[in-house]
Amino acid sequence: MNWRKTLCLFLACFVLAGTLGLPAQASGLTGYTDSEEIGYTQAVSLLTALGIVKGTGGGNFDPSAPVTRATMAKMVCVILSGGSDVPSAYVRSVPSFSDIKGHWAEGYIEFCAALGIVAGDGTGRFRPDEAITGTQAAKMLLVALGYAPAREGLTGTRWQLYTLIAAYSAGVFDGIDKIPSLVFTRDEAAQMIYNTLMNAKTVAYGDTGRQETQETLGRAHFGLAAVTGTVVENEYGSVTEQDATSPEGKTVLMTDAGNLFTLFASTGPEYLGRKITAYTENGDGGSLYGEPELSSENTEVTMTSAMTGTEVMAQLRSKGLILNSGMPLIVNCGGEAVTEVSDPDFFSNAAGEETSFVDNDGDGTVDYVLRMHRYVGVVTGYSASRGVISVTSLGTLGPSLSEADAWRVAGFDTVKKGDYILYYTVGQRVFVEPCASVEDTAEYRRGQAVCVGGNEYEQSSLVSAVDGTDTLTQAVTLNDRWILYLDRAGYVVAAEPAELPEQYLVVLDSNGGETITVFNPLRARLLLGDGTVLIAEISGIGGMPAGEENKALTGKTAVYRYTVDEASAYSLTRLSSGEGSVTAGNITELRAGRIALADGEDPVYAGSDTVFLVYAGGEAHLHRGFLQAPDLTGAVVCGVKSECGVAEFLFVTGGSPAERTGEDIIILDASPRVTLDKDGSVVYMYRAALNGEVTEIAASGECFGETGLYRAPVWAGGQVVSSGGHIAPVPAAVAGFGIVGTAEKVYLCGDEARVYAVDPETGTLKEISLEEIRTDGECADKIWIIPDPEEDRSALYVYVFTGESA
Repeated sequence: MNWRKTLCLFLACFVLAGTLGLPAQASGLTGYTDSEEIGYTQAVSLLTALGIVKGTGGGNFDPSAPVTRATMAKMVCVILSGGSDVPSAYVRSVPSFSDIKGHWAEGYIEFCAALGIVAGDGTGRFRPDEAITGTQAAKMLLVALGYAPAREGLTGTRWQLYTLIAAYSAGVFDGIDKIPSLVFTRDEAAQMIYNTLMNAKTVAYGDTGRQETQETLGRAHFGLAAVTGTVVENEYGSVTEQDATSPEGKTVLMTDAGNLFTLFASTGPEYLGRKITAYTENGDGGSLYGEPELSSENTEVTMTSAMTGTEVMAQLRSKGLILNSGMPLIVNCGGEAVTEVSDPDFFSNAAGEETSFVDNDGDGTVDYVLRMHRYVGVVTGYSASRGVISVTSLGTLGPSLSEADAWRVAGFDTVKKGDYILYYTVGQRVFVEPCASVEDTAEYRRGQAVCVGGNEYEQSSLVSAVDGTDTLTQAVTLNDRWILYLDRAGYVVAAEPAELPEQYLVVLDSNGGETITVFNPLRARLLLGDGTVLIAEISGIGGMPAGEENKALTGKTAVYRYTVDEASAYSLTRLSSGEGSVTAGNITELRAGRIALADGEDPVYAGSDTVFLVYAGGEAHLHRGFLQAPDLTGAVVCGVKSECGVAEFLFVTGGSPAERTGEDIIILDASPRVTLDKDGSVVYMYRAALNGEVTEIAASGECFGETGLYRAPVWAGGQVVSSGGHIAPVPAAVAGFGIVGTAEKVYLCGDEARVYAVDPETGTLKEISLEEIRTDGECADKIWIIPDPEEDRSALYVYVFTGESA
């Protein structure tokens, strides 16, 4: 067969079927859900960008799956077609093989068969779904490179031997440490194709036999050419100029010849000062195809711990690197400094700093010193709706930010108010990231270190104090739980005590009416916070030993904090009102989270995290969230509340738990999600807002026909069985200065009204002010008013759907 003539014929057919040239946009690994499992990332990224591979469906690349003969034929066909994927153009009326008619890869197989790239099994079949070995794949790629099968011995009984000789010589197996006779995975096949496409040279035949053309398949069919250079500037900073950044999506390279080259692609701060190879069309400035590849000429040593200049020099010498005078020092990607330093001792490293010494041309001399000295701060203001952030610096060097616009802040969406963050600035740009944290018990101190959770931590040099006043070893108290906030190197930048759940109990009854002696100690029946009921000896009350003079215990209507000694005796301390104690009283109302007590005390509010421990009929039952608790009207309650009046833990005794009514529900979506409960019964799940949270409400039927407020729904068994009264939402267009509404009618938004922002993407809900609502232009938010049925022109709730058009 004249394979060169056939190739020309098929490429002519291709020109009629499609167009030569690259895909309009390149994509990397971000589209694959299993990208972390891909080993040959550069290969898969480039082949994906060129449209040669597209994954296995469902967003997966499936790198460990065997590659089939059909898939390999498809990839080779797309390569030789310059990215075109029109297999129907190559389907023959009479198939070349008996088992490919109607197969998804029929056209690809016919293309490859016509060029001698594939052959059948000798029985007239192709076996398209059979896994392919590395040797079989190599033979296909060699023929694609122009190797003539008959002249090179790629057919006949010894085809495998000659295939391996030619493939290893051409570099088809470069970077792959696997026996070629084994079945290859999709990941390994991608690397073989990458080697063939970008590195191996095509061949041609003349009077002197086979000759390499110095052309690659990537250049011949996609116009791809490699561009190599050092990244001197990108959107994160610069190594040549202070406070300089490129526009987003642009990277500036300097070639070995000293020429500047603009690559239209984003690269991260980790590429600054490093030499990379990138693939673009015709080697011109333009879109990057695949991910940039760090050059093998780069040698990099990074210090993250505290080291003197002498120690740094010794570390560099151990890696074969030396420093010359006049080394360029780039601090915080050029945002802090771009200077030359002559004294090597200057390159000492402080705890928490990251200093990288980069030799990017392989000559053993450091070309760039890049130091990251991130600032430490806390987010003191954050508004997603207005797109601003305020940061207070906790160190001595970092600038504080006052309502910095989101467009300036890379990482804006990764932080929230109250977060400890690391940040740095380059010109007008700010780069932020939340601090990692650990929470555990502080066990011991050793020198300048504190052991928390079995690991030792030292203070970062980025801060002088971890709590605003004290150093790490001064601030952290042993045997208490602490939250440590860390810099990137794992040093502590901030510390705060963890809020520990207190251990509470209620005394059900005791033998305090008897004479208490050594032989008849004070004993009590206790209801613990986890629902356990037990009889135990009481060793102390209020910090004093228990005895005849100290035996008074308040049953059922007081909450005690307790500790247990080695003899399993309990020491009790009654909570006072100043410690958050909920005054005991009979519940007269539990509605919309509001608990009204008969003695007229201020109401206590129960939320979705409030724990109810209901003791009735000799049994204790725990319920988390007021929606899960039964009707408690008439029961006696005591417990613990936060400073803002929300109950954390409530002991409920007496009464008869029953079906409950009364919680206001805001239905956000009247189209329920229908599912089955554990008993197989149909349950209707509605998206709703309750107690400041977006959640799903279970209903036994289609109770909610419209969106809006439903008052006093009836609950049974954790489900709504009757929706109650309905108040429809009123759309609004204006908000601010205490009012919300439309041009025709406004509603007063007083202190009792609650204004919530609903994020439709994350489903989260947070309380905001009226002033944070956007009401102008195309970016105006969608606003709902829930009117107060008892007070005309007053708003009960206001819901703002951020990101949804009004």
